[in-house]
Amino acid sequence: MSDDIQKRNVAHFVQEFEYELKDVSGKCINVDSGFGEITRNILLPALNQDAVMIGENKRKAKTTESYASENMVEYANRMHGIDELLRYETLDIQTKGLPEKYIAEFDHVFSFPVLHFCNDIRQGFENIYNMLRPGGTFFMLWVSSHDMFKILEIMAENKRFASYLYKYTASFLDLDRPQVKLKKLFRSVGFRIHHCSNRDMNFINTDPYVFLLTIMSAFTFLHEMPSDRVENFKNEFTWEYMKENKYTRAAGGRHIPSINSARTKIIE
Repeated sequence: MSDDIQKRNVAHFVQEFEYELKDVSGKCINVDSGFGEITRNILLPALNQDAVMIGENKRKAKTTESYASENMVEYANRMHGIDELLRYETLDIQTKGLPEKYIAEFDHVFSFPVLHFCNDIRQGFENIYNMLRPGGTFFMLWVSSHDMFKILEIMAENKRFASYLYKYTASFLDLDRPQVKLKKLFRSVGFRIHHCSNRDMNFINTDPYVFLLTIMSAFTFLHEMPSDRVENFKNEFTWEYMKENKYTRAAGGRHIPSINSARTKIIE
């Protein structure tokens, strides 16, 4: 998501869990920190002064995305890193071979709307579980339902895009109570749940085209497409989205339903 929307998401989260976050200390990691500004300016100041943070960005071997991610990490460290307090690294949270240096290394793990784009969400949660020390906590925001998921299913039927989208799955699409399935998944991995709720969120003053660019900025599969196909995909995704949603211009924004706010704690 774009910084403006992501900032709003994280700010809401920080406000809701203000008192719990003040007690968060020790070694922390924020999964997919982007360019680093939100981790430094919103999340880190909300934690106990003894907290130390690592910002993580996704990495895949030998793809354009890996180079983009490494450049993003370099920028984040240069602009927002703080000696002995905050640094940024690359890591694919879905890896089946979690590096030894991350195992049982963190007291707290954070993730703001990003994990819903994982191809293997269970592997991601298992890695996060294994990254936590006994008694550690995992704080997460999750997009459980949004019109973009249905549009992606439509786009996956197009032969030009199918090979890039075949791995994509929406874990909670069309569920009335997605938090129930999410809780079941957490428990099967080993987490003890302290809080898990499903919320409707609105971004009333968001321009539709800006919002769509925000959504598409999180589509990692675009890095695997040739540039001309990327432009075709963006144009067709925008057309399908606007057609399906009948955007209300008078209101100046589009309703964004069902964003899960989940807090979990690992079993000691």
